[in-house]
Amino acid sequence: MATVTGWIQQAVANKMWVIILWHRVDETDPNTGAPNPISVPSPVIQGVVNYIVANGIHVVTDSEGLVIENLDAQQ
Repeated sequence: MATVTGWIQQAVANKMWVIILWHRVDETDPNTGAPNPISVPSPVIQGVVNYIVANGIHVVTDSEGLVIENLDAQQ
């Protein structure tokens, strides 16, 4: 979680965007039940969300960000 919140802190400090995309949330090995090493545990995601909320960081979707930056190709 510290890595992701560090990216967020850097983006806020530098007035930049950070796009966060997670795949394989809480995935386990079907044979052993062991956590998949490339899977993200849901408590990590919840911790990042809690950090964003606690710090009042504005969140937008990719589409909303493109409109904000006047990069919306659909206009």
